[in-house]
Amino acid sequence: CSPSHMKVTGRRIRDILMIGIPASITNIMQTFMMVMTNNFLLTYGTDKVAAMGIALKVNMITALVLVGFAFGGQPLVGYNYGAKNEKRLKNILKFAYLFEMGLGLLFTILMCIFAPQIIKVFMDKPDIITNGAMMLRFQQIGMTFMSVSLISTCVCQAVGNAGGAFVLSISRQGVIYVLALFIMSNVFGYTGVLVSQACSDVVTALIAAVIMLKIMHRNLFVITKRVVLRNGTTNWCPVKFKKLTKSLPVSRPINTFKQIIFASKNGKCFSSLLVVRHWENFYF
Repeated sequence: CSPSHMKVTGRRIRDILMIGIPASITNIMQTFMMVMTNNFLLTYGTDKVAAMGIALKVNMITALVLVGFAFGGQPLVGYNYGAKNEKRLKNILKFAYLFEMGLGLLFTILMCIFAPQIIKVFMDKPDIITNGAMMLRFQQIGMTFMSVSLISTCVCQAVGNAGGAFVLSISRQGVIYVLALFIMSNVFGYTGVLVSQACSDVVTALIAAVIMLKIMHRNLFVITKRVVLRNGTTNWCPVKFKKLTKSLPVSRPINTFKQIIFASKNGKCFSSLLVVRHWENFYF
């Protein structure tokens, strides 16, 4: 194939940006979070800034492990969403959330127990160890909630929900974190600065849950099927699964059905219904 025959459509570019931009924003927000945290800690001394630097580096190790598992499952979500395999997709999402949250909880427990020993590996100073251990524990508190945000972001990208992925990317270490940092530091002072990330993780997880519920309800399990109208035109119409108590009358003999096909008129779907059991081209 000659390079002159290669063509990149606007839709392909959009799909690439839809996945790439949220991932890029996530990395930018991580740097932004570190800058904001250090600025707020300068008031309490440079030793606090040094301790936070160590705590954030250790926290990054556990976070990147969770990121790797979350993004590793993204192709599976995309494949099964594209194939409209509802049952398998639900099982994948259930396993992903439970595994990621369980791993996050395990990291939280281990880091909270061994925080002083871990900080001591980087700097053997009593004040740095004390401050760093406390900072690391506060950072790890929200690890389970961060797992929810990570999986939800990957799902949004896999199903083409760019808006949801963008919102989650700018929330945890961006907009929500800044709001939490200002509010908690003003209310609780030094401790408020340390607990801001955990608060941001909880709020972002709640936002992720709302986004996922909307995706599941509206988009995730909508299937399209080819329907042939009486005038010979062919249209792709959404099919929603619904169990019915009795069959509707139809113009030709077919079996009892469990699906509703929305007819198409002038390119738009309307609510005239025809009941079928198995998928086939059907005239109405």
